[in-house]
Amino acid sequence: MKKRLWQLFPVMLLTVGISVMGQGQSRAKDTELATLLNRVGERVKTYYLDLQKFAWTDTVRQQLLRDDRTPQGKPSDLVYDMIIRIDPAAPRADVPPPPPPFFTRDISELISVDGIPFQKGGPQLSDPKAGEIGLLWILLWAPQREDHNYEFSFAGRADLEGRKTLMVDVTYSPRFYSVGLLDAAKVGSLNRVPSVVWQGDSFGVLVQQTGRIWIDPDTYDVLRLETRTKPFEFDKPGSRKVKFEYALTARFHSMSFENPKQTLMVPESIETVRSIKGAQPPLVRTTHSFGNFKRFAAEVKINP
Repeated sequence: MKKRLWQLFPVMLLTVGISVMGQGQSRAKDTELATLLNRVGERVKTYYLDLQKFAWTDTVRQQLLRDDRTPQGKPSDLVYDMIIRIDPAAPRADVPPPPPPFFTRDISELISVDGIPFQKGGPQLSDPKAGEIGLLWILLWAPQREDHNYEFSFAGRADLEGRKTLMVDVTYSPRFYSVGLLDAAKVGSLNRVPSVVWQGDSFGVLVQQTGRIWIDPDTYDVLRLETRTKPFEFDKPGSRKVKFEYALTARFHSMSFENPKQTLMVPESIETVRSIKGAQPPLVRTTHSFGNFKRFAAEVKINP
């Protein structure tokens, strides 16, 4: 019996040693990820502080697609003028304390629809809106907080259009998407993930969303962001099943400017594809192309 115990003892020590070593490696990886995300967060902060000094245009094309993703019918083209504003940080119910360094706010004005100047005071368009410039904002605060609504993990290295990159995967907090018009009370009734609420032919879904970020390993600038929802199948009352999916790809690139001479990161494009199998239209692709960047002459500062 004693012999068996002594035979087992080295095995037990080896098992404990492997466990401790594994915990140490895990902590080291967590530290490396935290360092990476901190550096990315600083670059995102600089990105927004630089971007507030510019105005630009967002050329939006919305195209219905067939099931094989070939175009169906004529696309709709809209042009917006855009800027962003930086607002001082203040307590907010959807952001755990402490608050981020600032909040971003997209401001847009519709200029033309299908090549025709848009008349203010005319019929208001519900879709599509200008591109969401604040997509990277969570990188300013979410990685530094114990907020289980967002989870980050290192996904390795990869080539992205000929460039070496680092990849980070993100699990987002549940997100609400609506198709059509819904009363606020209907929206507030969703309390589990995934779930759906109907109002006539309109519906809203609360679904889980994941994403991946591609990062320049030298500058820590974000080059691409992709997000997608998990496919969600549900019943339409008195009808057949409906399956909802939503995917987004945002690209960022550097651009050179004069007076003063600088090379800065700016948004390049955002493409979204909304799929609703069992409903019409089944597929809608919306592409935002950003250009015509013009720098303000005066310096823009954040008010304390």
